[in-house]
Amino acid sequence: MDTLKAIQVFVEIHQQGSLTKAAEKLMLSRAMVSRYLEFLENRFGARLMQRNTRRVSLTQAGEEALGYCLTILEQEKKLQQLNADAQIQGVLRISAGHFMARAYLLDAIVAFQKTAPYVAFDVLSQEQMVDLIANHVDVAVRVSAHETDGYETLVLGQVEPWLVATPTYLQQAHPLNHPEQLLLHSCLVHSYLSQKVWPLTQKGGQVREYKLNKVFQSNDVYVLLEMALRHKGIGMLPMDLVAADVATGRLVRVLADYDLPTYQVMAVFVSQNHIPLMLKKFLDFLPLFFTQQQKAIQQRAHNMA
Repeated sequence: MDTLKAIQVFVEIHQQGSLTKAAEKLMLSRAMVSRYLEFLENRFGARLMQRNTRRVSLTQAGEEALGYCLTILEQEKKLQQLNADAQIQGVLRISAGHFMARAYLLDAIVAFQKTAPYVAFDVLSQEQMVDLIANHVDVAVRVSAHETDGYETLVLGQVEPWLVATPTYLQQAHPLNHPEQLLLHSCLVHSYLSQKVWPLTQKGGQVREYKLNKVFQSNDVYVLLEMALRHKGIGMLPMDLVAADVATGRLVRVLADYDLPTYQVMAVFVSQNHIPLMLKKFLDFLPLFFTQQQKAIQQRAHNMA
C-alpha cells in the first residue's frame, strides 16, 4: 500500500475523531480506511489508535507518530510547491507603452521573478497597440483608450492625469482661469490617445469638452513632459510622472479645480481555452501588484502636491 496515503489517512482519522468521518472526508470506504491504518501500524510496529464504537483516540505511540506524520505531510506539500514552481518556466513576451513599462511593468517583473525565478521576459516597449498574435505577444499592458476589440482584458488600475505647465510659460502666456481659455494657450497633446478636446469637470458639475489649441503632439508622454519643461505649453500628463516636478516647482498644476477623466490600465491578451500556467500566474499577479503599487505612488504624489 501507499505509505504516504496511509499517513494522510491516519492524520485525517485523528482530525475527524472517527474512521467513518475520515472515510467520508477522503471519499474512501470505511474498510479501506481501516486497512490503511492497520498498514501504518504494521510499519511503525505499534498500535497507533485505540478504537471503540464511538470514537478513536491516539495511543502514546500514536502521539509520537502523529508528529512525524505531520512533518512528512508538510514536507510533501513543500515538495509539490517546488515542483509546481519548476513548471512555471519559459519566456513571456510583454508589450507596453514607454510610461507603463517604466512606471509599473519593470517593477512588476522584478517582483514576479522572485516568486517565479525560471520565467524570463521579453519586453516590447512602444506606444502603438501591436497585433498580439502576429508579434507573438503574450500580454499587452495598455490604457483604455487603445483598441482592444477581439481580445480579453483584465483591469489592473487607473492613471490620473494632471494639467501642468512651467511657471515661466504661465508668466508669458494669457491668463488661464477657465478651460475655455485653453484656446488661447499652447497645448501639448498625446497623439495616440486621439486628443482633440480635453474633457474637464468642475467640482460637482458635469463633464464638458473644451477645444484645444494644439501646437505639438507626440505618442510618448516623456517627449510631452520634456516639451512642457522647455516652457512650450500645457500638457495633460500622468500624475505619477509629474508629481515630483510639481513638488519642486518645476511644473505647476493648472485648472486644478477641474477634474480630468482617469484612464483604465488593462492587461490585454488573446482569448484561449487553456491559458498556459506561466501566463495565468502572471495575470493573477498583475492586478494585486498594480493595486499595491498605485496606492503607494498616488499617496506620495498627493503628499508632494
